[in-house]
Amino acid sequence: MVEIKDLERSKAPCILLSPGWIRTGVWRQGAGRGKAHWRCPLQTALPVVALALGKELESGSQSLINSVHQCEEVQATMQKPTPRLRHSKEELNRLNQAIQRLTAEVDSAKCQPCELDRATEPPALQEEGAADSAQGKLAWLEAALQRAKHDMARQLREYQDLMIVKLGLDFEIATYRKLLEGEESRLGLGFGAGSFSLGSAPTGGLGSARLLPPEAGSGGLNTGAPDGCTLCGSPRCLGGLGCSGSRGC
Repeated sequence: MVEIKDLERSKAPCILLSPGWIRTGVWRQGAGRGKAHWRCPLQTALPVVALALGKELESGSQSLINSVHQCEEVQATMQKPTPRLRHSKEELNRLNQAIQRLTAEVDSAKCQPCELDRATEPPALQEEGAADSAQGKLAWLEAALQRAKHDMARQLREYQDLMIVKLGLDFEIATYRKLLEGEESRLGLGFGAGSFSLGSAPTGGLGSARLLPPEAGSGGLNTGAPDGCTLCGSPRCLGGLGCSGSRGC
């Protein structure tokens, strides 16, 4: 709608657009009375109306084009991962982690006994609770000490048993060593011209012994006698290592 003041200044045909009707006219001053007279030729109003509508359409289309460009710029900006958006995402992740950590701390605090209730108790009750706690710790330490003593005594007994077994084994080892040394000294071999003699023979006496030649077999030691083997007394036994020391071997 064109303003009347603008038309008044330019002395151009005046157009007033109202809902449902058009009022046109030319502003003229009356002689001496100052009244406005309107003369509204339709042919004069049409170009002005067309010009006004064209300007309105042009301005509206320009605004629409600008809006479309702005929308495209906003869409392009939203599609591009800007550093600020990445920073916002990182900040959001950090806040989520902080929330989870605080939630875990709150849950753990709920499981623990509330210290505020103890702080509001009278001093006498607090001292009694502290004494009970100290006595409980002392009793626990004494029980642990007794358990340690029992364990130490048990280990000492086991050690003593092991020492007794060790002494017995040492004694047996020493005894067998002495027996072996005595047997070796008793059976000491003296090599001569194809024969050797045994040491002191045990009860019953082995007599003299002679070394058999290699073709005599694996016996190697001849304890034979004219009446048979001196160990078993069998006339068929030739003596040596094949003799078992009993009759009928």
